[in-house]
Amino acid sequence: MFMFTTAEYDFAVLLAVLAVYFTLKYRFGFAGGCLLMVLSLAIYQSYFTMAASLFLMAEIMLILRGTDVRKALIQALHAFITLAAGMAVYLVYTKTNYPLLDYRGIGSIGKTSVHDYIVSIARAYHRIIQYFVTSVPSYISGFEHVLNVFVVILIVVMVV
Repeated sequence: MFMFTTAEYDFAVLLAVLAVYFTLKYRFGFAGGCLLMVLSLAIYQSYFTMAASLFLMAEIMLILRGTDVRKALIQALHAFITLAAGMAVYLVYTKTNYPLLDYRGIGSIGKTSVHDYIVSIARAYHRIIQYFVTSVPSYISGFEHVLNVFVVILIVVMVV
């Protein structure tokens, strides 16, 4: 669909992966990792979550290998510093040098309150229950609807 920007997106992926690599490989690699993360964010912000996922996978692998807890915590701290500092530098840079237009709410990035997050999470769960139980789409009827209700009840029982 957007093949004309593939090279730029691929470069942003490379920068995010290199940020993770340098952070994990070298003792003070989080400094370079932070810079690489800022550059990746400047191209395409969605790869921030990919970098966070890579850090999380590396941390899980470290724990599964039976590595010392202290070393695992230090690695997690370096990962957090890389992600947090990278995002902070990126936000400060964009706020001071490139004021965002108010196109589809992009000008209000970073202005979401904790209350808004709680309401959004509650709304998401409400819509899931609404879809499966209360306001079922017309193409789901009879036995399929009973299965949906059963699955929702089973999930609630498993969570509680």
